[in-house]
Amino acid sequence: MIDRPSLKRIAALVLLTASSAAAASGPAYATTGFASRHLSPDKFCENNAGTGFITQSGFFAVGYTNSLCRPSLAVGREWRLSNDRYHNIAGVGLATGYWKPVTPIAYFGVGLEIDRLVIAYGVTPKVKESPTVIWIQLRWSMRD
Repeated sequence: MIDRPSLKRIAALVLLTASSAAAASGPAYATTGFASRHLSPDKFCENNAGTGFITQSGFFAVGYTNSLCRPSLAVGREWRLSNDRYHNIAGVGLATGYWKPVTPIAYFGVGLEIDRLVIAYGVTPKVKESPTVIWIQLRWSMRD
């Protein structure tokens, strides 16, 4: 469970990053956290509640409860590899709250666009202590 001071820190970091990125290119999507499935016999948090954004140029920031049930902030860059209703995505970034203070992240996946809603489904490969993770995320387009 995330305590109140941690939630405030996450919210402040997301807002700070959001304001910087929005000034550069404007937000394109508001995002939820994740529902995930870890491919490991060990116990991990599978409901990674949170919120964030992705800018028009692909920069993202999301505050969420991570796989270790700790508060995290992830920032990075995502590429949409096609502009079809069904599209491929790939991203890289950095996340806090895991075994190290800052951990590199990478993922790939697909998105399905239904009007203003995008359902993103992806895979984050195994990195050292972290198992491979399959995840799903909802995104809401903020474009007119």
